[in-house]
Amino acid sequence: MGQHLVRASNRCVAMPDHPQAVLRPVPPQARFQSLLFQVGDGAVNASPTRRNQAVALYGLSDAQMQLSRFVRGELDMQNVATIANYNRQLGIVHYSRSDATHSIAPHKLIQEFSRHISAAAAGKLAKRAPKPTPPIIQAWADYLGAHHQRLDPFVRLGKLLADVPREERAAVATRFVLKNTSGGCRTETTVNTLLYLIHSCGCKDAESVVAALGKHTLGFQDLLDLSELFIKHFFRNTSKLGLAFFAAQGAEIAIAWNAPGAGKMDIESIRQKPWQAQQRRFQNSYEPITYSEVRSVLRQPALFDGKVSKVYIAGDSVELADSPASEEWVALPRPIAAPARPSKQSARRQ
Repeated sequence: MGQHLVRASNRCVAMPDHPQAVLRPVPPQARFQSLLFQVGDGAVNASPTRRNQAVALYGLSDAQMQLSRFVRGELDMQNVATIANYNRQLGIVHYSRSDATHSIAPHKLIQEFSRHISAAAAGKLAKRAPKPTPPIIQAWADYLGAHHQRLDPFVRLGKLLADVPREERAAVATRFVLKNTSGGCRTETTVNTLLYLIHSCGCKDAESVVAALGKHTLGFQDLLDLSELFIKHFFRNTSKLGLAFFAAQGAEIAIAWNAPGAGKMDIESIRQKPWQAQQRRFQNSYEPITYSEVRSVLRQPALFDGKVSKVYIAGDSVELADSPASEEWVALPRPIAAPARPSKQSARRQ
């Protein structure tokens, strides 16, 4: 059991495991725990004592919210968290390209995310949290501080460009842009902006980029594209760091496996990296951060095996699998029925 990831009640009374109905036979080799359920020996048991098990939710935005409603509402699980919630308590919020176009000047967003990185490096993120600071939020702030360089797009790009011949640098930067921006970004222009800031202005990190932008004028569109890259890289890496953080806390990690629209996400598509072939995955959007999260889990079996399950929610059923790579789904009918609580009389006889 991990420590409480959120303020969790202890109103779950001790109740025995009980068989859970399934929609089709359970693979005999399937043995795992996911959310409230334990799978093994060709059967599924609901385990009420797992309501206080720490669970971290991941997935595409709408799918994650759907999973959250299921876990908190239908399963009544008490100890549920997301990295987005932790980040908000540290004053870190996501902005879309539309926000940078219509609401907040893109150069201010670049400054804001540079401040986030600097605060993490200086160990000051936790000072932003509500007081008294919950121990888990302090731990998350400390974890970001220990890994602050991973949040910085210019530190990352600098490493990618190290020892790369000058004639190949544009191709490397192009892959970086295609991964971290949407179809609205002018790829070639943004690549030129990045290389200008690194080679002509000497920028090595986000802080030096902010300083350079104070001296060199970039157009609105240039800043818009640059701010999108900043934000997507930052959140792509806080999410992946969050996976390792939750695993270290002893939490189960549940990934919502619903694709946009309908159906399940495709693991083979997720494994692919089209930007390596100088292509953008989606013409009108960016590489989903969830895809990076899944690949991160697959790359680190020693860290994540047995700790990550995937959950697909349909209207009248929910399906569980024991890892992102598994296609051995266990299907349960919805709504999930709670067992009858023992009567006071039967409890006295016990």
